[in-house]
Amino acid sequence: MSLSLVPENHPLVASRNLEAEASGLLDRVLGIFQESTMYVQVSDIPSVANRHSNTVLVNATLNSLSLLVRARPRIANKILNVILNFNPLKQANSPMTPKLRVMVKSMEKTTRSLLIHINKRYANSDS
Repeated sequence: MSLSLVPENHPLVASRNLEAEASGLLDRVLGIFQESTMYVQVSDIPSVANRHSNTVLVNATLNSLSLLVRARPRIANKILNVILNFNPLKQANSPMTPKLRVMVKSMEKTTRSLLIHINKRYANSDS
């Protein structure tokens, strides 16, 4: 039984295809937390702009996940498992500069805020 917004017998839209596509997109979104580096490698020398943009992308993704957990409770465990295994410090593979330290702290703070929000808002929602 599907819990999607599209009826299973819709004449034009296949709900199974939508669910498969949505699952793939969720994996891509959550994949940012499993990247091995804090930047997208464009060449052998990473640029500060690339590291910064990936940090912004991680924080933006973290800030949007609360809505996804609320709208789709069935995927909440998958999202939480990825977030709980996320280690911003592991993504910093270059020497720890003050700028890099600030970026790691920013991701840690955003992750902590998300987990606290989810715990407060959804921990007692069963009753």
